[in-house]
Amino acid sequence: AVFTTRAQQAAPLRWVVLSVLATAAIVFTPGAFAQTATPTPDTPPPELCRVAPISFEDLQAILATPIATPSASPTAPTIPEGTPADPETAAGITATLHELIACFNAGEVLRAYSLYTPDYLRRIYSTQDPPTEAAYAVLATPQPADADARSAILDVAGVRVFDDGSAGANVTIRYAHIPVPKTFFFTFVRAGDRWLIAGALGEISFSVP
Repeated sequence: AVFTTRAQQAAPLRWVVLSVLATAAIVFTPGAFAQTATPTPDTPPPELCRVAPISFEDLQAILATPIATPSASPTAPTIPEGTPADPETAAGITATLHELIACFNAGEVLRAYSLYTPDYLRRIYSTQDPPTEAAYAVLATPQPADADARSAILDVAGVRVFDDGSAGANVTIRYAHIPVPKTFFFTFVRAGDRWLIAGALGEISFSVP
């Protein structure tokens, strides 16, 4: 469930991302969502959202390319164990997450898009038309959250790397308008000097094989 109307495309980023993240069921290995530390609220301020916004032309070009690996079935994926990440990798992934939440709080949709891989953007838009120039202009207008309505990171745990060079982490986020914190499993790929978000699975249902 992503955007279904162009009006929704103009919604604040936190609702955009929630509609994307909170859709996938997870089949996970034991301990995949175990917390390794007491959650401490970390509310990245809007000024930490520094990544350049994706341009209209680049977004159109990305969305014009077919999805590389379309989902063949609704079967829930299994999260692999992986190998614990080294401190540098964990710090890089945490930095990407901090900037993402800062962009939530800044209401900067197009800057957040620059933290996603092209294939993830294609999946986000897979059930809708690419934005028109008018819709892009709306997305380009910041809609910052009030100071008391900002999202916060409660925990980043289980940061791990996989055999293909990608990485993953369990991330618990507190949204001001949702009473219960939400935990997601984010996946990342390395692109230049930063880690980009390649996907996210939401906590709809859990089962241990």
